[in-house]
Amino acid sequence: MLGMRKRLIVAGLSFIAVLAAYELASVVLGAPRVVGPILATVVSALVVLDPGDLLRASATPPKARRVPLPRPSGGSGVFRPLTGLGRGRSAPRTRGAARPGVAARPRTTRPAA
Repeated sequence: MLGMRKRLIVAGLSFIAVLAAYELASVVLGAPRVVGPILATVVSALVVLDPGDLLRASATPPKARRVPLPRPSGGSGVFRPLTGLGRGRSAPRTRGAARPGVAARPRTTRPAA
């Protein structure tokens, strides 16, 4: 019942707004004043009846459409999960392994002094 009360209030306000706007237009442009109340009545009737359910929000939102994500082709290895790792642990680093993103330096020997 509250929804209908709101709709009637909005219909009354739209009637007044359209009537005032048309009265202003009739004074400025010289349009016939008889058309104003007719136009305001039509607009407020459309607000109350709402034939296409354009003004009223539906009670249930439309269901979300689930779109499946594309599966990786397996060639790049970017999406391949790491195996053998526990919770919160990283892969063990071997002693001579270079860090990711850092090129390995060749070993040089110092000349004997």
